[in-house]
Amino acid sequence: MALERIAAVLLAAGAGVRFGGGKLDAMLGDKRVGTWAWATLAAFRWQASGIVVPDAVPAFATESCAALIANSDAASGMASSIRHAVRFAEAAGADALLIALADMPFVRAETIAALILRHDGDDPDAVTATLYPDGSAGAPSLFGCGCFDALLAIEGDRGAGAYLVRRSVETVEIDAAELRDIDRLADL
Repeated sequence: MALERIAAVLLAAGAGVRFGGGKLDAMLGDKRVGTWAWATLAAFRWQASGIVVPDAVPAFATESCAALIANSDAASGMASSIRHAVRFAEAAGADALLIALADMPFVRAETIAALILRHDGDDPDAVTATLYPDGSAGAPSLFGCGCFDALLAIEGDRGAGAYLVRRSVETVEIDAAELRDIDRLADL
């Protein structure tokens, strides 16, 4: 699928409660956690790209010079961030939406490229996702525009996992080390 038809959005509006707050701005090596995740997406020329942020915008997002997608309802859970990502993609006229998570700083650009290459851009209902070691599909994921209504219907503090389970999904297998996320201080 051509990059100029894809919107890419990094979800960064979570509270990071298990971390004690502020996890996306915590230093991981010489960069903030969220900066690592954004840098991977910023390596591509998308039709549109941005970061979903809460009212208290993380410093990494401000420093990124990315389009900031304000989610004043972030406390209601991840589903609200997904809805904002979908609306951003729709407003951009994108044919597909790539969703990545800001607390997953180890995902490589090669993984994003593999998702794009595997995705059937001619099928608006196509979904391509990362294959997890347990056999489930998850983020980062690429959704055709035919999936947007279903993504808008997700509620609460859930991501798109339940949606992915209910449908046929093309998957990209990657090194499990890339799938590590930062949830607790010890994860740094």
